[in-house]
Amino acid sequence: MLLQINKKVNIHGILSNIKTLYQLFIKKSLKVVVFIVIFKLLLSLIPLIQLEITKRLVNKIEIIFSDNSQELEGVLLLLTFQLLLFFLNTSITSLNKYNLFTLQLKTKYLIEKKYIEKSLTLPLIFFEQPKNYNLLQRASQGQGERLIAIIESSLTVFQNIITLFGYFLILSSLSWYLSLGIVLLIIPSVIVDNKIGHWQYSQNISQTTKDRQASYLSGLFQDKKSIKEIIIFMVGPYLKSKWSFIILNLMKEKTQLERKTILVQILIGTINNICILLALLLLIWFGLKGQLTIGYYVALSQALISSQGLIKNMSQKVSRIYSDSLFLSHLLEFLRYPEEIKEIKDSLPFPKLQTGISVKNLYFTYSDQSQLVLKNINFEIQKGQKVAIVGRNGSGKTTLIKCLLGLYQPTHGEIKFDNVDIKEIDKKSLRNNFSSLFQDFVCYQLTVNENIGFGDIHNNNHTDIVEASKISGANEFIEELPKKYNTELGRIFKQGQDLSYGQWQKLAISRASLKKAQIIILDEPTASLDPKSEIEIFNKFIEIAEDKTTIFISHRLSSCINADVILVLNNGELIEQGSHQELLNLNGEYAELYKLQSNLYEKGFATAYL
Repeated sequence: MLLQINKKVNIHGILSNIKTLYQLFIKKSLKVVVFIVIFKLLLSLIPLIQLEITKRLVNKIEIIFSDNSQELEGVLLLLTFQLLLFFLNTSITSLNKYNLFTLQLKTKYLIEKKYIEKSLTLPLIFFEQPKNYNLLQRASQGQGERLIAIIESSLTVFQNIITLFGYFLILSSLSWYLSLGIVLLIIPSVIVDNKIGHWQYSQNISQTTKDRQASYLSGLFQDKKSIKEIIIFMVGPYLKSKWSFIILNLMKEKTQLERKTILVQILIGTINNICILLALLLLIWFGLKGQLTIGYYVALSQALISSQGLIKNMSQKVSRIYSDSLFLSHLLEFLRYPEEIKEIKDSLPFPKLQTGISVKNLYFTYSDQSQLVLKNINFEIQKGQKVAIVGRNGSGKTTLIKCLLGLYQPTHGEIKFDNVDIKEIDKKSLRNNFSSLFQDFVCYQLTVNENIGFGDIHNNNHTDIVEASKISGANEFIEELPKKYNTELGRIFKQGQDLSYGQWQKLAISRASLKKAQIIILDEPTASLDPKSEIEIFNKFIEIAEDKTTIFISHRLSSCINADVILVLNNGELIEQGSHQELLNLNGEYAELYKLQSNLYEKGFATAYL
């Protein structure tokens, strides 16, 4: 069940969240946490001991001054104790800071690791739905620091409560009015700081989308692909103005909230200061009645003033716990998000294809949309066939491919491999038997070896990587790189070697050809190559995939001529299927598109697309 994110989270919800986070991350660092708890306990007692030393020290000094006594042994002893306390306080504080630092590093690692592991279990469609963008941003940003802040804040509250309880006992020995005053000061401070924390959280949530828009716009000025177009079309001033408008509005909202927060804090601070002043006057009154020594007065006044600081610190920490738990609830929501459909019990391995692939009555729609993307798709592919999928933009070609790969779960219908339903096949086994290349392939800012080797991560044979690079023609430019296959690629990191888009695409084709899979799926693999290179690569793919089943999408219908079967999609429906000649004879959608492209070729548009 998903964690519901409301505007308000009750105490039970907060404690439940903290418990879950503790079990997931902090429990693995229990030894460090125990040390932090011990240090906080010691730090809570030091002010109380210091108070007693101060009382005795002032009384002794008063006697020395009044009697002109030269017996300084007692004073020196107390000063020595005081010095030791200062040293102990500094040492424990530093050690505690170190422990928190190591805990933060480990927790940040564990959270990011959990985030990555969770991402690998989610269906692809999760990352394609706009409604999840905000959740991804909130779940990934600064959660390690927030979790440690909750731990540190909780222990600081624990420390302050012990110290305040000590002050409470000391003050109650003189007057229960004073001790009651401390309790009464805590309540409004905690309420106000929690309210402020909720305001800040609500503002952060409401500004998430605008923050992403501003980040996107500023990112356009840092990306080499977009900056060229910005310069050519001279849209820089417009984009800058749009970015400025968003940022200035965000700043205005944050400033308004900060102003409101400061005014409330000044009001509460003023009330607290007046209460402390009245308490100090009460101490003076007790002194005038002869009920206080100078040392006792100094100690009690110090307790009152310190209590004010502790109350303020404690209320801020409680507020921090509250607000951070609200933010961390997004991480928990992400971690509890339903995973991709789990393996059925006794799932089957992917069969060694004997017959082929069959698709029956296939429908697909996105969960947040009502319009069907695929409608009643039916076809069969025999083992070893070369199948082309064509159609106008938006006809559903890539969606169909993703269904065949198991990346999308069909809304209705079935996909079978040798009569074994895709739902019954082990996911790992399914993916081991597919090799794919999409038009939006990844340009890994890593070495050439890694860019190609990712096609079969378990294959450490360098010879196979070289052979795969020869299939796409990438070997020619790789041999000219400074470190050949060990060259770092991209401009993100120092000394990275940049490539043209066509060169990146050849690496992606090499990556797809490296994998020894039964089925190869290519989604416009040659979109950025010239027609001559395209024909060469398709011929090489056909050569290496002689005994494999190959399914490819191409906008250039000249690439489909030698396909065994061509599937023609239009508006999510399969309207035609057959060989190139059969479809031309049919004189339908395919024939019309082919003639259109042929005319464009004749007119010199060598890279005509649909």
